[in-house]
Amino acid sequence: MRSIFSSATLEAERLHTLDVYFIIAALGIFLLVAALVVYNSVKFMDKGDGHEPEQTSSNLKLEAAMIGGPTILVVLFFFLTVNTTRAILPPEGQRTPAVRCPSGGK
Repeated sequence: MRSIFSSATLEAERLHTLDVYFIIAALGIFLLVAALVVYNSVKFMDKGDGHEPEQTSSNLKLEAAMIGGPTILVVLFFFLTVNTTRAILPPEGQRTPAVRCPSGGK
């Protein structure tokens, strides 16, 4: 008996692989954000001494990471999606043209 998760065609297998990449990336981002929230909650907990923490600004490395990281992920997944789509679509001359139903779909 075949599993409901096994792909029936090569195209479905490639799309499944792409979906797995997206899920792994989403899980990694979730774990990173959750770890940072817990770390910051514990490290910077109010100690009750009335001391205000020092404010920082112009942290170029942090700002570059906050802009560059998501940009790299978007470009990477765009590239993977385009390559997968091109791999599973038939060549331009072999595509079946869309046919309109003469009865209007009724």
